[in-house]
Amino acid sequence: MSSRHLTSSDLNMLGRLLGSARQHPRDEERETAAAKFLLSLFLAGETEEATLRAALASSEMRLTIEKQMHNFREGMSGTVH
Repeated sequence: MSSRHLTSSDLNMLGRLLGSARQHPRDEERETAAAKFLLSLFLAGETEEATLRAALASSEMRLTIEKQMHNFREGMSGTVH
């Protein structure tokens, strides 16, 4: 696997994508899951903004986010507050 460094342009693009997907009221867990999803695609070599935007909007991505949110909540239920 080759190393991929994020440039300021890359970060700006990812920020635009996440900003356009943001819902109101804000859901931090969902936004975190979406950021992880986008970053995983980007680091896997998918760097086209239009393709990433489509992936973010896809139902598959929504399912992935829901699964990650469920796993996150399950992990939190075992922690001491």
